[in-house]
Amino acid sequence: MSAPFAKGPSDPTVQPVPASVIEQVDAADTTLSNPKRAVIALGANLGNRLETLQGAIDALEDTPGVRVKGVSQVYETEPWGVAPDSQPSYFNAVVVVKTTLPPSSLLERAHAVEEAFHRVRDEHWGPRTLD
Repeated sequence: MSAPFAKGPSDPTVQPVPASVIEQVDAADTTLSNPKRAVIALGANLGNRLETLQGAIDALEDTPGVRVKGVSQVYETEPWGVAPDSQPSYFNAVVVVKTTLPPSSLLERAHAVEEAFHRVRDEHWGPRTLD
């Protein structure tokens, strides 16, 4: 990954990883055979949002065949598609991974991570612990 993520409001404890470090990690990572790059968007607006996002990133990193290569800053956004002030705002981030998993297996793993964080799919555009 050569370009940094866009700047904006974020968690001040999150520091960007220099591109030179990312390139060194990519070059040294021989644990994946013929990996593909994937981008995963994360969001949470219930509970400890920052802790949930970090837990989801950790769970992805612990997945065989997946290596987290970059994480964006954390952005706080208002919910979309619902009445104003009807639910808490979201913390959002994007994760870049390299993976040997086929897309369907990566999606299956993402859904398992959501479930581990008690994601409930009762209401379209409803609040959620993790998305």
